[in-house]
Amino acid sequence: MPPLSHTNAEAVRNYPRQIVIGNDTISDISGVHCHLKTMETFLNTHPEYLRDVSLLQISDASRGYSWSARDLCDQLEHQCAEINARFGDSAWYPINYIRNHLCHSDLIYAFYRNAHVAMFTPLSEGMSLEAKAFVLAQDAEDPGVLMLSALTGTAEQLTDAVLINPYDANEASHALYSALTMPLHERKRRHQQLLAKVERYDSQWWARAFLDSLNAESAPSPATVIPFRASHHGIFTPQNLY
Repeated sequence: MPPLSHTNAEAVRNYPRQIVIGNDTISDISGVHCHLKTMETFLNTHPEYLRDVSLLQISDASRGYSWSARDLCDQLEHQCAEINARFGDSAWYPINYIRNHLCHSDLIYAFYRNAHVAMFTPLSEGMSLEAKAFVLAQDAEDPGVLMLSALTGTAEQLTDAVLINPYDANEASHALYSALTMPLHERKRRHQQLLAKVERYDSQWWARAFLDSLNAESAPSPATVIPFRASHHGIFTPQNLY
């Protein structure tokens, strides 16, 4: 199948329903299944949104997880099919599952620009560049709402996003309802704060921060014992028991 065309980008701009967008690499920690479970819980709790909102989930398998990618893709496609069969009809699917290689950059920009809500819910991640791309794509006069996993490092910076626990579908469903019904003045306030941080903490800022940190870091003595500390991100290192 060829890439989606510019005609499709125009169709996104004229899409008659509220759009919830997700754009993730499929891996054990990407949390794509959390998006799907959130949407299922949301429609079960708020049936008034049937046929009025759609999740456009862009996904592609991670090269670093090639050994499990096929199984993960199959599981997600099965989960989508079950939810669409339960809530959808001949004219509407609650979840549109799109492979990333079918989307050119203009189309992804159109998805971001016209989305009412973006969900990025990794179970563990450092920097979410797609979350920042969503912020940059927004119309400042009518911006969408960013929903972000509290388990990503980006959440420490983008504090004006709607932060959620991706493991809790009920909490995420409630957050999705709040995002879809958020007043314009609150959406604009949050976007203004998010945009200021995205523009401030750019690649040059991060490069300087890393270099400053390296220059300030002193090598520990051989006798130094680095203790384990508990955290919540789900990755094991000597410094942080996640």
